[in-house]
Amino acid sequence: MVTARTKTANRVTVRPKRNQTAVAMLDSPLSAVRRPEIILDFQADQALLYVVLKNIGARSAYRVITKFDNSFRGLGGKKCISTLQLFRYLLFMPPGKEFVQLVDSLGAYFGRREPSRITATITYEDREGRKFE
Repeated sequence: MVTARTKTANRVTVRPKRNQTAVAMLDSPLSAVRRPEIILDFQADQALLYVVLKNIGARSAYRVITKFDNSFRGLGGKKCISTLQLFRYLLFMPPGKEFVQLVDSLGAYFGRREPSRITATITYEDREGRKFE
């Protein structure tokens, strides 16, 4: 990728050459590194089960929606964790942001025969509106 640099008082501006577009620059191999990346994980700590939603990417994510293949309940079976607002829709999630939600104690969760395998589909966008899943 060839770019032109303009240096002004303590600032460097990088702009594409005339025959390149900004979109073409975003398709470079390095652009995959500079994107949001949202993950979901379950963690057990001191006999408690947590579900964690985290942006491990380098950019902010927008309009984050998490859908589960199976619903699951927590807090003694009283609360449907998979339908919490946290998973239905998040407007903004900056890089490094992590949401940790207590599900239940491990004994109570598995004692109720809640699902032990859950698949989550997470959809989100970057600032430019590119969609990811």
